[in-house]
Amino acid sequence: FGQLAAHEAGTVTLVTPTYHILHNGGAPPGDPARVGADRPHPAGRSSSGIHRTGVTVPFAELFKLTLYLLVLDAFGALYLTSILDWPSQLVVLVAIGGSWWADDIRARFPNYRRLWDVLTGIFLGYAVLDFLFLAESFMAGVIHLLLFLEIYKLYNTRSHRDLLDIFILTFLQLVGASTLTVSFGFLLVFSLYMILGTWAVILFHLKRETDVALPERSRDLLAGPGLLSPGFFLSTVGVTVASLLLTLAIF
Repeated sequence: FGQLAAHEAGTVTLVTPTYHILHNGGAPPGDPARVGADRPHPAGRSSSGIHRTGVTVPFAELFKLTLYLLVLDAFGALYLTSILDWPSQLVVLVAIGGSWWADDIRARFPNYRRLWDVLTGIFLGYAVLDFLFLAESFMAGVIHLLLFLEIYKLYNTRSHRDLLDIFILTFLQLVGASTLTVSFGFLLVFSLYMILGTWAVILFHLKRETDVALPERSRDLLAGPGLLSPGFFLSTVGVTVASLLLTLAIF
């Protein structure tokens, strides 16, 4: 529960843990995670993400890594369906891997946006033929479309809406794969997706709310040393496993 803090002007503010994250550098006063939070990081850099035994994982890289693991997990579900041949799988994997450096690629090519407009037009023509003649089934055509949209978003991510679209596209791929395979491996892929999805959604919520509330300080606030810890990830794994067991018990 929050605490009431009185100010000189006579106003009263409800102080919650979220308030402290946004206004006090990531942890409430007196919290062990806050020790040293007000001191500058050595070499002028702010610590961020997870810091254990001298290894620092910045929040931005941690979120990006979680997002790409989620994308690869959804692709793993499609792999189990054998709906894509080997050349197609290789092309998709190379495209996904290359999108990790999408910002650098965009900076090097002045006609980057126009290039993607042309590729989108070409694919739309292909998609019509794919649905009518080329795809072995309607679901196969849908999967091809979802993969292109996902790759497009990975190379053209500029807003929180684009990130949310990627989450939705990976989920739709998982749903599509569930109708095309009866492999036991899908249970493992689905369980991993639940864990990664929980992490990704929580990190996305922190990023979006901080960017919206305090855009000028969002990078520094997300670098708070007490914001994320290994315990956070372990606890989310516990909640996810409990949810899966409850689902199995009910259904």
